[in-house]
Amino acid sequence: MTKASQKIKMANPEQNPSDRIGELEGQLSLLKRQLSQSQRLATIGELTSTTTHEFNNLLMTIMNYAKLGLRHKDEATRDKALGKIMDASNRAAKVTQTILGLARNRSGEQEPTALESVIRDTLLLLERELQRFRISVDAEFDLHGDLDQAAENQKPHQHKAGFRADNRCRNQFARADD
Repeated sequence: MTKASQKIKMANPEQNPSDRIGELEGQLSLLKRQLSQSQRLATIGELTSTTTHEFNNLLMTIMNYAKLGLRHKDEATRDKALGKIMDASNRAAKVTQTILGLARNRSGEQEPTALESVIRDTLLLLERELQRFRISVDAEFDLHGDLDQAAENQKPHQHKAGFRADNRCRNQFARADD
């Protein structure tokens, strides 16, 4: 379909009503696809913003502790700085793995989801926000192994659901700031 043929057509008063219904159904289908594409692009924008913010925080932690380690010659301070650098680096690796899981999700199909993994990934992404509001979450999972294992095969979808949950939580935090 060319871009010109994708435009919404105005009604022709002389057109057969059943032809017009078919035409309108085609336009509705086109609009649904465009809306879905727009929603995917909006999600990518939110993901990019969240990722950039999270990595900036991690990089600042790494840089500041590296400076601290370089300035102080005593072993205890350097060990503490290196430990903090390792912690931030490990967190960056976890965030990267979660983001890559989100990026690999290309399907719009609804399938079973491994809830434990969704919750763990969401808590990982929200960790800094939760700390900011002095919120502590103790997650205990008592899921039936069969259900969670069956859903494990659907990993791309767990990340999509987790990202939606992450965004909802972030929106609640943003409203709490106002």
